[in-house]
Amino acid sequence: HNGGYGQGPAAPWGHERGSGGDRGGGGGQKIPRELRGTFLLILVTACVLHADQNCAAPNLSAIADDFQMTPMQKDTRLGGMVQFGFFLIGGAVSLVVGPATDQLDRVTLLSAVVLSGSVPSLLMSLWVPSSKAGFFYFFLARICTGVAIGGSFPVLFSLAADVFPASQRTFVSACISAATNVGAAVGGMMAGAVRA
Repeated sequence: HNGGYGQGPAAPWGHERGSGGDRGGGGGQKIPRELRGTFLLILVTACVLHADQNCAAPNLSAIADDFQMTPMQKDTRLGGMVQFGFFLIGGAVSLVVGPATDQLDRVTLLSAVVLSGSVPSLLMSLWVPSSKAGFFYFFLARICTGVAIGGSFPVLFSLAADVFPASQRTFVSACISAATNVGAAVGGMMAGAVRA
């Protein structure tokens, strides 16, 4: 049984691969005009979400100074605790969000995932004090960013499976993966520029 757009077990990636018509044709990588805006929005979303992944790394010393940390606290809290929360919780969220993409509206789910990472980061820049108490909020904001990044993967790929024909899904998925790498690279460059 196939569900409607954006929800249910609507579009398993390999569902239509047995059809020669879907696999054949030299134009499999040409995105239809009416889907180009959606394609670009998905890529921008993947890129922007992952731009925040490496932003903190070049600025750990400055962050530690803002939060009045000792060198030992900098290593254990920023280098250990924050990274542990970021990657481990983000990875665990992928395991939860993945099955949820078959039960919930995927556009709504993606919006929730994006907001979960962007809103806490925005509030942190506005409200978090540069003191010892600020580290707790920074820690929560980084966890939320990990949730957004970890949760975005299954939703983006499932949404792409809904929107694009089977002959283009491998190309679209490759572009999404490339966009995440571009985002991480751009974020690292921006972080380095801020530090400089």
